[in-house]
Amino acid sequence: GSLGSVTTYQKSVRFRGKLYGSNHHGLSESSSASSAEEKARSLREKAEALRKEASLASVELEADKETAKKRKYEQAEVFIYEIKDILDYNRPIEQSGGAEAYWSEKMKEEIVESDKQAVYDKLKRGDQLPSTNLLLLVAERIFERREECLKKLRDLEMIRDEKISPEASTFTIGNAFNQQEEKLKKADDETAKYGVEIVQYMTMWDYIVRAIEKMGVEDEEEFGMSLDSSLYQLDESSDVKAYVSQQKGADFTSMAKELRAKERELMMESMANSARRVVAGINEKAEKEKDPPVDSFVEQTLGLPGKIDDNRKDFNVTSSALYDFIALPKWVPGSLGGLVVTSGKKIEQSDLKLLKEEVLDGSRFYVSSKDSTKLVAIYRGFVQPSRKSVSRNSESYEEAGLSGEVFSEIVERLNHAPDNLSDRVQLFLYDDPEYSPKVDYGGPQKVIIATSKSVQPEQGEFRGTGGTALAAVSTIFSCVGVLSYSLLSFALNENLYDPSTGDLKSVFVQGTIVMSGGIIALQLLHELSHWITSKRLGIKIGLPVPIPSLQIGLLGTITPLRSFPNSRTELFDFAFAGPATTFLISVIAYMCGLSLTVNASVDSIPFFPVWPAAIFKSSFLTGCMASLLASKIMLLPAATPVPIHPLCTIAEVGLVSSALNLLPIGRTDGGRVSTSVFGDKSAQALSLATFFFMAVVCLTKRSVLLIFWGLFTLLFQRTPEVPTRDNVTEVHDGRFTFYCVMLVLSILTLVPFPGGLAM
Repeated sequence: GSLGSVTTYQKSVRFRGKLYGSNHHGLSESSSASSAEEKARSLREKAEALRKEASLASVELEADKETAKKRKYEQAEVFIYEIKDILDYNRPIEQSGGAEAYWSEKMKEEIVESDKQAVYDKLKRGDQLPSTNLLLLVAERIFERREECLKKLRDLEMIRDEKISPEASTFTIGNAFNQQEEKLKKADDETAKYGVEIVQYMTMWDYIVRAIEKMGVEDEEEFGMSLDSSLYQLDESSDVKAYVSQQKGADFTSMAKELRAKERELMMESMANSARRVVAGINEKAEKEKDPPVDSFVEQTLGLPGKIDDNRKDFNVTSSALYDFIALPKWVPGSLGGLVVTSGKKIEQSDLKLLKEEVLDGSRFYVSSKDSTKLVAIYRGFVQPSRKSVSRNSESYEEAGLSGEVFSEIVERLNHAPDNLSDRVQLFLYDDPEYSPKVDYGGPQKVIIATSKSVQPEQGEFRGTGGTALAAVSTIFSCVGVLSYSLLSFALNENLYDPSTGDLKSVFVQGTIVMSGGIIALQLLHELSHWITSKRLGIKIGLPVPIPSLQIGLLGTITPLRSFPNSRTELFDFAFAGPATTFLISVIAYMCGLSLTVNASVDSIPFFPVWPAAIFKSSFLTGCMASLLASKIMLLPAATPVPIHPLCTIAEVGLVSSALNLLPIGRTDGGRVSTSVFGDKSAQALSLATFFFMAVVCLTKRSVLLIFWGLFTLLFQRTPEVPTRDNVTEVHDGRFTFYCVMLVLSILTLVPFPGGLAM
């Protein structure tokens, strides 16, 4: 009985254990879910609290910014209000009968002169003349107001462009057409109002600057030349800083220049902002109509990458280059402007301030004015002349300009500037791009242009997959072209094929390989000359890309610059070394080949390449050499096959490719040399003249080779050359003479001998 009761008890315990155990497990899961929900709710509440806190902080930050802005422009606002009050701009235009009546009254000649005089009297006879810093703030505030008005005009234009549905075009009380008509009338009134405000602000600013310019003229008439002009009269031993510190009062001429520079900077930025608003409107419309946005068009047109891929991680270019192009000032040289814009690298104002204080202020260059944008800055000024006094009309006036020697001193000071400034800023020396003979006597003033150190010529990794593939294909075609040219040189040889088997004789295969090796060796010599010169001068270059040719197998190579040469002389030495070396060696090889041909044994002649006699007359230079060393060849009919030593066929490629590369076109070696010798503008004119010369030769003599070379350079090498840091100091006379001689020889190589046909 006890055993049965124990068994019953155990069963009961097992049953209760299962029952309560399962209930306990369910309660545990329910408790876990409830805890997770509670935790999630707590996190959501905390996140919401953080969002509110961040929102409040953002509002407070904006309020602080607005307060700081008001404090910054407080005096400027007071000054603007006073000038507006003098010009009666604070009166609403409605009181004048509308915008048209208002401006018809304000633009009367006597009213304009009266307003100018009123602003002049305010500045001249006021208690204290506003400082330059205050007037710069006034300029910023005026253009900011102008920008606000332009934005509102853009919004009003969108309202006025809204269309009314045909069913709403009838007049009904309270219908949409009535409301739209009232809306359009209000938009027209506001458009007139904001248009008047824009003109008021710009007129007011112009009157202010004109008044200061007038003060400068009066001071020069009464006290002599302005501070900038007086620097020309300094003795060699004078200290510019000491002279400047002795001047009392404001230099109105310098102040007016700085204000005009600020005006140009703000106007360029305003133009870029206007372009952004237009592009935004076009993109919005394109999105509705499912058309591609403006960004994609800009990327395709300017050749900019839409996305930064793995090969272009350091290439910081976006579609904002369009706006940078619009805002680029006229004083940025074309050869430098493209690099500045496509790099998109900003130059910090703090770096410009450090450059002025630590580098330029301690040099022999006195900065008289400065212009800047977010990408580039220009410093205009003077250097003490080498003579004790220099007048504006003297021939030695140009000696007061900045020389290459002084620029080198400034670059050296930059390299030793604090805070590693040379790692962030680089300098270029140019003739003033805004030079005007009517204003600037004695030639263009020398200026220093500063950019970010990140602005560099295009690097090899920027080429991308497409560029790399194109270079590889060009290399393959060049090798095939060289082999084809070498083999075709034997085409007229009657011993080319074995009569018994019909196969190509091995001796000609060996000759083809040897000739191909000789042609490639000549081109390698060309590139080796470039490489040795670049290492000597510290110029970085990229891998050369060969240019294939159907006529001679190889036309040369494109050797890109990866850094800026320090001077025009360095650019000359680098560019001239390759084609000049190859040309001279090719001339020697050609003459040796002619001599070996004339003196060749009877046994060796059957294995020579064979040319038509016309080839010797296709070049004036080779025709002269043949007339001198193998005169009988020049007497043969044009179609007569002439055995020629392989050295002549190799030298022919070297002569023609070197002559083409020496032509002053675009970014070829010849274009680089002409840029270094004549300067940017003259080199561009010479390039156009060369294109014209090539066109004339092509039309009259039907030169296929020149047609191909002209098309190639026009498509791929027409852009301006990479600028040199010192773009002013000219090359030595000896280099100029040597270049002229080589250029004449190149032309003689490309024009046909009398009675001959062009290549």
